[in-house]
Amino acid sequence: MSRTTTFLVLLAALCALCVVQAEIYYHEKFDNLDEWVTSSHSKYGKVRFSSGEKPVDREMQRGLQLAEESSFYAVSKKLPTRITNDGKPLVVSFQLLHRGRFTCGGGYIKLLPAMDQKDFHGETEYGLMFGPDICGGERRVHIIFNYKGQNYLWNKRELFVVDELTHAYTLAIYPNNTYALYLDANLTVSGSIAEEWSMLPPEMIDDPSDKKPAHWDDEPAMIPDPDDTKPEDWDKEPATILDPDATKPNDWNDAEDGEWEPPIITNPNYKGDWFPRKIKNPKYKGQWKPRQIKNPNFYPDPDLYRMKKPLEYVGIDVWTVEAGSIYTHIMIGDNVEEVLDVLKTTFVNINKLEARLEKAEREKMEREREEKALEEAEKDETAAAAEDDEDLGDEDEENTDL
Repeated sequence: MSRTTTFLVLLAALCALCVVQAEIYYHEKFDNLDEWVTSSHSKYGKVRFSSGEKPVDREMQRGLQLAEESSFYAVSKKLPTRITNDGKPLVVSFQLLHRGRFTCGGGYIKLLPAMDQKDFHGETEYGLMFGPDICGGERRVHIIFNYKGQNYLWNKRELFVVDELTHAYTLAIYPNNTYALYLDANLTVSGSIAEEWSMLPPEMIDDPSDKKPAHWDDEPAMIPDPDDTKPEDWDKEPATILDPDATKPNDWNDAEDGEWEPPIITNPNYKGDWFPRKIKNPKYKGQWKPRQIKNPNFYPDPDLYRMKKPLEYVGIDVWTVEAGSIYTHIMIGDNVEEVLDVLKTTFVNINKLEARLEKAEREKMEREREEKALEEAEKDETAAAAEDDEDLGDEDEENTDL
């Protein structure tokens, strides 16, 4: 990220602090699921109200749980007010807990304009899609903008932690066309929307009239030395030879076994194929590229950050292999510091307690494994001692018989 972009992001964050009437428009605490509507567009997985199997704070961790394995989900809720971000930041945040070992599925949310909730599906128009996605070794945080009817993916691939703890995902979008991503309430990456999403035509393009000069050498930077010659004795030694240290076995019978021959081994003096040494190519000029010119089709757009239609719904449209993921504390606002302040109470303390509990359980399991291994070893020793005693008893009986 350039210094200019970094400055713009910091300036945007500073301006956000100066907003007189900073507001969190929506904070979904999941007191119930009454207003969450499952789409009838297709057969979707069921959702339920849950705080998870081992909550450290049942009330704080209650949320919407994806309840079925290998299922698509399409569930949404109407926002209490229509949200626009003309001339001001847009901040989106939510928390997600995966149950058990999570291997494949989405964990993102969508912010959508007016729609039919009963017909909500994967192709329904949205303004912003944000959140983690994982399948096998592939993982990424999605930040997708809808611009002029087309969805544009983030050009970066930001990794995230995959475990059994709750994690927080927060995105801030600023009116100067910059963004900032916070993972677990920590600033992770920031940059320019124009530079990191391909919504605009490139500002500079290859000059179509520029041609590679006829004398341009595309050969590699290093070439074989034309003056280097192979030594006369290079091919003197063969690749394999008879083992000079081998001796005929004493029990070898020429009449029965045939004439004895030493085994064949790799010749330690064999030099292999000869290649001339490499030297710098005196004609090499590097890979030719046409000169850059201004793109006549380029146009700036100062409103890349702006949702083109008012946001009226929040939706979860994902597919997962494993059941049990829980969404909690979905927030939409216009001031990232206010959202981060809420995360201090709804996430930071919870995450620390979860980590302590997980560590305690892990240590307990390790102790139990060690104790079990010790018990098994003691059983083996006892069994071995009993077997030795039985053998001694048998010997005593034999001596008595004698």
